[in-house]
Amino acid sequence: MPNAAARRDLSAPPPLSDAWQRQRLFEALAHAVITLQQPLLVLLDDLQWADKETLEWLHFLLRFAPAAPLLLLGTVRMSEVTADHPLIVLQQQLHRAGRIQEMTLPPLTTAASDELAQQIAGSHLSPSVLAGLRHYAEGVPLFLVEAVRAEIGKAETDRWQWSSIALHANQLPLPPKVYAVIQARLGQLSAGARQVANMAAIIGRSFSLELLTLATNSDEASLIQNLDELWQRRIMREQGANYDLSHDRIRDVAYAELSPIQRKRLHRQVAAALAQRHAANLDAVSSELARHYEAAGLFAEAVEYYLRAGEAAQQIYAHDHACELFKHGLVLTPHLPDILQREQQELALLSTLAASLRLRFGWASTEMYAAVNRAWQLSHKLNDTHQRLRLVKFLFSYHVVQGDLDQSSQLADQLLEFAKQDKSDLAFVNAYSFLGTIDLARGKVKSSQEYFDQSLSYYDPQYHHRHILLDGVDYGLLSGVWSSHTLWALGYPDQAVERCWTGINLARQFKHPLSEAMAWAYLTMLYYLRQEIHEIAHHAEICLNIVKEYNIGYYLLWANIYLAWTQAFESLNEQGIVNR
Repeated sequence: MPNAAARRDLSAPPPLSDAWQRQRLFEALAHAVITLQQPLLVLLDDLQWADKETLEWLHFLLRFAPAAPLLLLGTVRMSEVTADHPLIVLQQQLHRAGRIQEMTLPPLTTAASDELAQQIAGSHLSPSVLAGLRHYAEGVPLFLVEAVRAEIGKAETDRWQWSSIALHANQLPLPPKVYAVIQARLGQLSAGARQVANMAAIIGRSFSLELLTLATNSDEASLIQNLDELWQRRIMREQGANYDLSHDRIRDVAYAELSPIQRKRLHRQVAAALAQRHAANLDAVSSELARHYEAAGLFAEAVEYYLRAGEAAQQIYAHDHACELFKHGLVLTPHLPDILQREQQELALLSTLAASLRLRFGWASTEMYAAVNRAWQLSHKLNDTHQRLRLVKFLFSYHVVQGDLDQSSQLADQLLEFAKQDKSDLAFVNAYSFLGTIDLARGKVKSSQEYFDQSLSYYDPQYHHRHILLDGVDYGLLSGVWSSHTLWALGYPDQAVERCWTGINLARQFKHPLSEAMAWAYLTMLYYLRQEIHEIAHHAEICLNIVKEYNIGYYLLWANIYLAWTQAFESLNEQGIVNR
């Protein structure tokens, strides 16, 4: 049959203005489609793009020959179907007639996602790459396919580099097709709904209606109307009592569409809303405030809240996260215009960072020492005696574990002189603990015991929180458990055990994990000195459980050393040779 292009002399058919013409056309098309000789499957993709007439003919077709072996299968993106779309009418009519069955396609499973990615790539992909792709696509086949295609189009050495980094919103590659699809969806929104979507992209997380109201400065009625539009278009989703964008890639595009000036303004609005919403407990949102202030270009506020967020993380023993927050704050300090403020904030961040580094990596950590050394220089430049008192403890622990007893002794003398001048019980506890440590290392057991006892004479357990406030260590408790070793050496083994148990009970009372780990570690060492093998293993296991739970690196190594020693000892035969 010649096509229309071949018969240009023929005029276009006139519109069907009469009902009988429309009826005849529908019947003709139905006869052309339906044949009773064999079953027929009609597949229609993207029904959201069908016009009213096409959908009405589909309804006619389904009623034309009810007994015909016909299955009509259609796919639709409900995110693009508005309440007034003609497809809604057809859907309702078919439901009333019992002629429709709806199936919602779930996101790709992990196995399906990995299989599709490797099929598109045409090669085996590493577990880290597959994990990155799953994170990126969140089960959406289009996003997965386009992400893979974008990578295989690159040079071999440039592929998949993003999969090895932390995958955060607004930091992932956006293939042009993915960007265009999402951009088109956002372009269909009303002005109010688009503003809400933009604010959601700025917030970057699940948020409450109250926070969104404060950030957008909207009345609740109009805000709910805009949220409803976003929900209807599957751009927003409910998260329990909160809301969030339905996909991180939507967040990425909405954020990318904002100008730098708009982003800064919106980040300031979100920071102000968070501060107002959580005024009674800013620690809970300090890391979010820091991020928003940084993005808004308000670096002084950002540095302040990175310090606060790190300290809040320390309180729950999230020391790895605390280190990240402190280091991020340090990166921003050069942006502070006032030199004095810059150095004060750097000093505060470094000295607080040192506490987390020491707990994670030990008393002689080189990274801790680098931070403390820089902070020590700043404390002298700024004449900050409070920070110097704090930093002396870090320097002492570093030098004494390194075996530099002369330097350690000088630091202990400095602290003792400060205690005498300031008449500070806290400083006396620390100074005498340090002097006892040095003499024990030098083999002066009796004088070591005397110093430890002096330390304990100034120690009041009810001020435990003051002891750990500066650097995380209660030196009064440390003096008690460490002096158990000098008591053993002086011939008082039972008193030694008793002193360790006093420390353990105090640590339990304080519910301070580092104090507990420290007390159990020293009791384990005491039983090693007493050569009570079963007790060594038992108490090392208790110590190990605590340090694993709270990620206390130094005493983790300590516990493992004693467990390994016990296992080796128990495997010795009569000749003293390890059985393998």
